[in-house]
Amino acid sequence: MATSTLASHAAETFARPRAPRALLLFRNGTVIMTADARGHWVNVRPGLSETEVEVAVRTLVRHLAACRAKDVVIQTIDGAAASSSAHTSAFVAAGLRLTTAGLRYYASFERA
Repeated sequence: MATSTLASHAAETFARPRAPRALLLFRNGTVIMTADARGHWVNVRPGLSETEVEVAVRTLVRHLAACRAKDVVIQTIDGAAASSSAHTSAFVAAGLRLTTAGLRYYASFERA
């Protein structure tokens, strides 16, 4: 297999939704983040800057908060606990708080 074929296969694998109603966030036609419908797990495309991750997270949590009455709680990022992820600081910068349940976005603050 050629190198470009391997790279395109890796990109397709990342973009493939993992669960029913999974969410895909795009930037310039490329999937940069995937999440389940409730936001409990999130996968971030490797190679993104912290600023890019922060903007994507902010978009994701605002969408999720608008669709449901409950707070958004992200439990895992890239298959690991959200509190120990390399992206935790970008998620916190996007407005989530570190709690015992994971990273929480208080949707009730948006409605107040």
